[in-house]
Amino acid sequence: HSTEANVDPIGACVGQRGQRVQAVVDELSGEKIDIIRWSEDPIEFIKQSLSPAKVSSVLLNEEEKSALVIVAEDQQSLAIGRLGQNVRLAARLTNWKLDIRTQSKYDEELRAATAASAAAVVAAAALAAPVEVAVTPAAPVEVAVTPAAAVEVAAAVAVPVEVAVTPAV
Repeated sequence: HSTEANVDPIGACVGQRGQRVQAVVDELSGEKIDIIRWSEDPIEFIKQSLSPAKVSSVLLNEEEKSALVIVAEDQQSLAIGRLGQNVRLAARLTNWKLDIRTQSKYDEELRAATAASAAAVVAAAALAAPVEVAVTPAAPVEVAVTPAAAVEVAAAVAVPVEVAVTPAV
């Protein structure tokens, strides 16, 4: 990290033609090292920690200090690393629990969760009684709604919807 706008912190660590970093590698008996750009933003810091893998998106759960990292199919093995070493080191560096998913796997899980939730809301609507709907993965929000409104919510929400059917008191 540098407070000087015209100083490249990574370049300063690497040195001219890699001399500075090579001296460190030599002292570590040839151990490989990565130099990444630090960021206060946890999403950017997680993306940097998994480089050179290209991260599509990061979804944070700040309560659990965990992150779902979405990558393209061809980037998954690079992000995880041999025997999970890259993702373990990135988790230690960032102090976040990291879960790597491919975009297609995430999309599949999202469709399945949305379909299951919509089916539950429709079933709840058949009860003709108010139900509680909690929207995830953001912080749960519980709302008491009529069955018809619950169906509209399920149809309009583009994220997984968790539905708990409980009679209103």
